[in-house]
Amino acid sequence: MRLRLDPWSADQPQIQTLEPQTKAFIHFMEGPDWEAIPCTPIPESLEYVYIVDGTRQLYANVTIEDGDRMVFGGLGAVATGAVELHPHGRRPAQLNYLDCQRILVAGGGYQAQPLRLAALAGQCPELIFTPHTEQPNEIHTPLSGLQHLMLTMEQQLSHDLSSDIEEVSVQPIQLKSLVFQDGSLRRDNPEKLVFGIVKTQYTHFLPPTEQRLLSQLKPKERTPIFYLRYEGKSYARYSWYVRLAAMPPYMQSYGGLVRVEAYAPSEHEDLPPAIKLVADFSGELLCRLASESFKDRRAPQNLIPTGALEKELKRRLGAKDIIERRIRQFLMEEFAANQLL
Repeated sequence: MRLRLDPWSADQPQIQTLEPQTKAFIHFMEGPDWEAIPCTPIPESLEYVYIVDGTRQLYANVTIEDGDRMVFGGLGAVATGAVELHPHGRRPAQLNYLDCQRILVAGGGYQAQPLRLAALAGQCPELIFTPHTEQPNEIHTPLSGLQHLMLTMEQQLSHDLSSDIEEVSVQPIQLKSLVFQDGSLRRDNPEKLVFGIVKTQYTHFLPPTEQRLLSQLKPKERTPIFYLRYEGKSYARYSWYVRLAAMPPYMQSYGGLVRVEAYAPSEHEDLPPAIKLVADFSGELLCRLASESFKDRRAPQNLIPTGALEKELKRRLGAKDIIERRIRQFLMEEFAANQLL
């Protein structure tokens, strides 16, 4: 028996499985040879790289009572944004397109009204919660509703910032901007050049023979690109693995890896040149942005721009304990006012 340490902290959320969760159709896009591919230099034409991410916070679970009807609800917030940087370091990185919204989630299809909590001088600013409706009416509906809204906002921002793949298909390719999204791509939009970065590798897609290459990759090397379509699903992805850093021998072999994915048509076709171009220099670019363990417990997969963006987004969500206290105070005041009627 041999134990290997998972490089991510034990208190980080993760999928507790090392087996495929969903059967998938796999097609290898770069020929029959399955071996490590070294990176190429970042093109000089590339001027803008965007890293998109989001976060959410559930301040309080509530029940919404309206006559004889009661539904599960929650008061929370979602925030999204992007880091804009120059891949060659010719200008400072910036946090842009920051959007923070406070949300009243209502389950059961209930159409709630906006909720305003007045500011308390020196204690808490004004809080305005915009209603958001979810059809399920279960205890976890508020949290899943915030998560769904956050992912939708992330995806929309990624699409707004990205190029159409046809725009960068003319040879020679002049790629000027590139969008990376933290996590898997959610919606299907094969016309857009957006790349998802999957930080943990608890789900295995490749056959065992090809899977073995992952532990053999050196920093900046990638696997060949493969086409991935989930069984029973209409959407598909182009994907490949990149190693960001060498890991100590006592760490598990998939530490330091990310899986990059891009939109693909529902039926595999010739590999778009822009996808291969990005795959070729992805090792160089992502290794430049990789974090270090003494600064980030999720290193190296949690990129430095992602960590900076997360910190600012969480700051904009506000202090959870102060907002929770303000919500309790508001509900007590509402209850007392109703008792006097």
